[in-house]
Amino acid sequence: MEFTTREFLESIFDNLDNNFLIEIREITDTSSKNYFYSSLDELIALYKPNLEKHCYFGVSSRGQRKNSKGKTSGENINCEDVKALWFDFDYITLEEVRERIKLFEVKPSYIVSSGNGYHVYYILDERVSTEKVIKVLRPLTKMIGADPKVSTHSKVLRLPGTVNKKNDKWCEIIETNRMEYSLELFEKFVVEDSEATEVLTKLPNGELVKIASRCQSYCISKMLAGVKRGDRHSAILRLTSYFRDVLKLDKNKALEILQMWNKKNKPMESLSELERNFNSVWDKEYKLLGCEFDGVEKFCKKEKCFSPIIQPKLDIGNVPIKFDTKIFEKNYENITGYELVFLGLLQIFSDGLTFDEIRDKCTTKKTGKVFLHDQTRKRVLEDLLDKKLVEQCGDIYVYSRKGQYNRGYVMISP
Repeated sequence: MEFTTREFLESIFDNLDNNFLIEIREITDTSSKNYFYSSLDELIALYKPNLEKHCYFGVSSRGQRKNSKGKTSGENINCEDVKALWFDFDYITLEEVRERIKLFEVKPSYIVSSGNGYHVYYILDERVSTEKVIKVLRPLTKMIGADPKVSTHSKVLRLPGTVNKKNDKWCEIIETNRMEYSLELFEKFVVEDSEATEVLTKLPNGELVKIASRCQSYCISKMLAGVKRGDRHSAILRLTSYFRDVLKLDKNKALEILQMWNKKNKPMESLSELERNFNSVWDKEYKLLGCEFDGVEKFCKKEKCFSPIIQPKLDIGNVPIKFDTKIFEKNYENITGYELVFLGLLQIFSDGLTFDEIRDKCTTKKTGKVFLHDQTRKRVLEDLLDKKLVEQCGDIYVYSRKGQYNRGYVMISP
């Protein structure tokens, strides 16, 4: 690691309790491996980043608790304390990042270029429980339009001095202030959610920032950052449909935000052409939010898309699925959408499916892309096995059928 990376980690893990651990996580498209170190000296001596993998570190220290498999974990429950506030910005320029963090009236301790955006850190003057920091971090994240998914106890962030394998760009420290701040300094900015939204909308491009920060559709978020010549037409059509059908904006407000967005394009679209394309969508019944929409491929990343509307469909035909009502009883009230998808698959293919066959069913035929990583599929299947909704027979996963006495079913159509 370069000296600047070591200095950065020394700031993050200063005064680390002897019983706490530092987590390093290496991730590929198909696997994830955790490494735990009892001190920074041990980390520096033993860990050599694999530049062929995505390398991350846990901002919070980890405790010695074991998970259900008897291993040390980076789960929320095992996060102890932290010595920094952190914010993740994607799809915006460094100048826009600086504008947003002006709210705090102090310079950040570090700004890191992640290879796909910017991470901003404010080092604290003492270690604070992760729980207490998160209570401050979450509302501040909303206020400045940073990525809300990053404000969690167990969050890992890209390690400076390694390569972002999505685009082979280096993750590197680009600015340091070396200052430390009290948590109380930031607590004074914490306000109610409604007030946070008001603060956000007063920032430069505030309405656009608010929409981008809360958008669950990866392609829409990417387009909102501005597009190049050749992509403007399809982006205008898609954004217009999103503003109308998802956000339910009125026509004048949608056009105002679209004109604001146009300033981010390189080059800008002419106002007359922008309005013509906007009107051509707004006044028609076009449905332009599906994954098959022309021009969306380059902005698409299925594994990062959380939209309930813009999601790939499994190629299983028009087969209604009967779910045993046992699934929907109290014990399974937290069942996830992916778990329902896998249960549906295993009911349709009643002889069972292997892991590789499930992967094939999770592949979009048009693009040939798998929209769920192996790691995610494995986790979903393990959860279903734990809930006894699925059984494993050798390398085949089978839907676990129950007796139907005194039960009904819920039918869901694809």
